[in-house]
Amino acid sequence: LVGSEMCIRDSTQENQKEKEKIARLQDSQAEVFEEVKDRRPQEVTSGDIKNALKIGDRSALRSLRALERKGLLISETRRTDKGRCVVFKISPTTVLTD
Repeated sequence: LVGSEMCIRDSTQENQKEKEKIARLQDSQAEVFEEVKDRRPQEVTSGDIKNALKIGDRSALRSLRALERKGLLISETRRTDKGRCVVFKISPTTVLTD
C-alpha cells in the first residue's frame, strides 16, 4: 500500500469504530447525545439537557460526562457572574451519521 491509501484505510476504520461506539450507547446516553447533536453548533449545559429530556440535573451531568469520557463530547468550564458553568459540545473528531 502507498502511504495515502493506508491513511485513508485507517481513517475509514476509525470512522467505523466511532459509529459502532455511538450505536452501542446506553439509551439515556443516546438520548443525551442526540439532544447535543440536534443543538449544534450551540453548546449545551446539563440544565439544557435536564429541561429538554425531563431528567434530573445529576443524571444529565452524569450522561454528559460519560459521553465526554467516551470521546464523543468535549467540555469547557467558564466563569460567569454566578460562579462557573460547564458547557459541552460535539467533539470535532466525532463522526456523525445524520
